[in-house]
Amino acid sequence: MYKTLSSWRGLLVVVIVLYHTPILELCEAAHMGVSLFFVMSGALLAMRHPRVECTWWRWMWPRVKRIYLIHWLGLALLAAVQLPQGTFKPGLNLVANALLVHTWVPVRDFYLSFNKPTWFLSALLVCYACYPMLCAALSRVGLKGKWLIAFFLLAVHCAVMGLVSQETRDWLFVVPVTRLGEFVWGMVVGASLPSLDKRLGEWLRARAHAVEAAVVAFVLAVIIAVGRMPWLDCCEDIAVWWIPVSLIVAMC
Repeated sequence: MYKTLSSWRGLLVVVIVLYHTPILELCEAAHMGVSLFFVMSGALLAMRHPRVECTWWRWMWPRVKRIYLIHWLGLALLAAVQLPQGTFKPGLNLVANALLVHTWVPVRDFYLSFNKPTWFLSALLVCYACYPMLCAALSRVGLKGKWLIAFFLLAVHCAVMGLVSQETRDWLFVVPVTRLGEFVWGMVVGASLPSLDKRLGEWLRARAHAVEAAVVAFVLAVIIAVGRMPWLDCCEDIAVWWIPVSLIVAMC
């Protein structure tokens, strides 16, 4: 399962990158890909690290090192290309971007400054930073309590997205606290999988191909439906994908 989910995450990173280029029109699929990545990340961590027994800094250091090295390399390459053209214009937004705190500023020139997809790294870093505390808190709650929390987060997300303007919604798409909701949802999915396997594992394995086909058909139906239902605009970027992507994680 771990290898399958990790392979999915690698594929989804490619989809997310392509969404930010003119190569393909991957709007809805990319929205699902972003959600699936954060849900999968939460599920994988919950399965691999049901408890974090080291210090917070020891937990974070390998992740901080990996994320910032990739980010700074990308910024350096961007500067090398844009400086000769005169299009690289550093300012406070560059400092914020370099530190990966730019997504907290609700100004488009900040949260989408320079290398635009780096909002994703900012959100992922916050999810990693919060995981030890979230893990400890959720470990004190039963499985039903975890799902109550997860559906509460989903309801809050839908309510907020339905009340704010499109401009604010664009910022909420990238702000880390929004993605933290998906990450927690994934943690709950990961915590639920052993129980699901114990109760339905044999039944699901006996019908593996049918279950996989049904899940894929459902996800494709959601992709098509979202594009044709304007009333879903307020939550199509994120919330509408939480349940479909959970089925993909469970299927893996």
